Amino acid sequence: MTKRPLCMVCLVLMLLMCVADRAGFPLIRGNPVPENVDSWIREHPKVTICGEVTQTTENEFSQSVYLSNTYLIYQPKKNQSKENQPKKISIENVKVFLKKKEDVPAGTVVLVSGNLERVGEMRNPGEFDARQYYASQHIFYFMKKAELLKKSENYSAYRQGMNDLRKYLSKVLNGIGGKEAGVFQAIVLGDKSSLDEEVKLRYQMAGIVHVLAISGLHISVIGMGIYNLLMKTGMGIWPSGIIALLILLQYGVMTGGSVSTMRAVCMFLISVGAKITGRIYDLPTALAVSAMLILGDSGAYLYNSGFLLSFSAVAGAGVVVPALTKSMDLSRIEKGENVRRKKSAWKRPAGKKFKNICCMILGKHTGQIYEKFAGGFCKANLALGASIGIQLTMLPVSLYFFGEVSLVGIFLNLLVLPTVGVVLGSGVIGLLAGCVSFSVGRVVILPGKVLAGIYEELCKLSGNLPFGIWITGQPKLWQVAVYYILFAGAVWILTQKGKRERKIIAFVVVCLAMSILIWREPEPFSVSCLDVGQGDGLVLRTPEGNCFLVDGGSTNKSGCGTISGFTVSEESGDFSD
Repeated sequence: MTKRPLCMVCLVLMLLMCVADRAGFPLIRGNPVPENVDSWIREHPKVTICGEVTQTTENEFSQSVYLSNTYLIYQPKKNQSKENQPKKISIENVKVFLKKKEDVPAGTVVLVSGNLERVGEMRNPGEFDARQYYASQHIFYFMKKAELLKKSENYSAYRQGMNDLRKYLSKVLNGIGGKEAGVFQAIVLGDKSSLDEEVKLRYQMAGIVHVLAISGLHISVIGMGIYNLLMKTGMGIWPSGIIALLILLQYGVMTGGSVSTMRAVCMFLISVGAKITGRIYDLPTALAVSAMLILGDSGAYLYNSGFLLSFSAVAGAGVVVPALTKSMDLSRIEKGENVRRKKSAWKRPAGKKFKNICCMILGKHTGQIYEKFAGGFCKANLALGASIGIQLTMLPVSLYFFGEVSLVGIFLNLLVLPTVGVVLGSGVIGLLAGCVSFSVGRVVILPGKVLAGIYEELCKLSGNLPFGIWITGQPKLWQVAVYYILFAGAVWILTQKGKRERKIIAFVVVCLAMSILIWREPEPFSVSCLDVGQGDGLVLRTPEGNCFLVDGGSTNKSGCGTISGFTVSEESGDFSD
């Protein structure tokens, strides 16, 4: 790490941000609006705000408008003294829910009136933290039941053009993708609005939901594809890199600029910069710099699940997997080297038995087939090791935000990752062909549709397995920190030379780290009151580990509170009704 000073500086800065947040400094969380203004908003929710439209989202029921550079008119008292004159207070970005659909292109300055309220906080343990999620987008308030009062005639032709292009391409994919159109819209355009919630949940439970997000795969396929194509035309490194980067930036804007997209574009920018300047591209440094660039725009991303999952996955692929494969000593076999080891395999007991069986069946071609089998076995081991390494790196993040992890996903990724490039490639080429002819687009996109159908069937199959999901609950932050410290130590041990016992030591350290991560302190009898919106919801836990859910029903329904039966264990000598 001493050879990567820039990477170390970025890591230290991120650590300082975490320490400052735990110490109470509002660098990551908190409302930037002054407390007196926030109190005034709670007392006077009916307000008028002005802001610039960045994007709009629609469904069959409502229309949502995202405003940036938003401010409201704040007047603390009714008297008109100089100290109490109306003031413009910036509230950064606001998500507005309009009563009726309006034509508001991106870049339009609008004046809207409605009920302004803080983004709802997490009300139950393990619930989605909407306040933290929207804070990473600088959104701290929602305006509901809003009415459009005025709008400017000018708007941003560029941003609106990108939004219109995205909508048009979504329609093309919808026309050529069939029932898998929602999957292609998510993979190619980053648009999950048409993706069925059940399909998304299946991908998530199977541990392969990452294929539905814009990621480094898209950048490598699209960005490097454009760069290499331009290089073959003789344009040179500088023009090819700049043009490819500009196209990727437009692609990032069109797909919505998700955190995984921003991370991938930043890393591609550093990669192209290294090629242009003749420097060596270093993945850990590029990853750390990309993280700091994103956190510099919004520190709240440090507690964003998408941010942490995206960066932990790349860290696992770029740091952990190379150390793991190096310790497995398989990379040289994959490249065709270390032939002596291959030949010596025939002399081992297992190799002799396999050789005799092959000789009986295949005769003189046994040697060639065995060589191919050995090479294929090594590649399979490499893929399995890579999948395990990435999953171990992401494990604390997955457990902290979701309380569970997919065990089947380790093996499903062995099938999905090598083929998802085909789905993306056929989707992109089919989309371009579909802009000319739907018939041609349907033919080109067919391989991707077949694979997408296979993915969904695999997700259904994994959902029926009793051991597919490992539920552990949410670990404490100190458990996550200890896990990563021990895990980093295990990776360091694997990189050491001359120590034959390093694999066993590293394995023991990882097992210890996982034991600490999944350990839960025994709880006495407890009652948790859940906020279910209407009615009562209670969760009872006993010292024996039993858990009971009590649903009192709705307050506007008669007869829902009647107990129809109860059960008592036989050990107590009582009965059940």
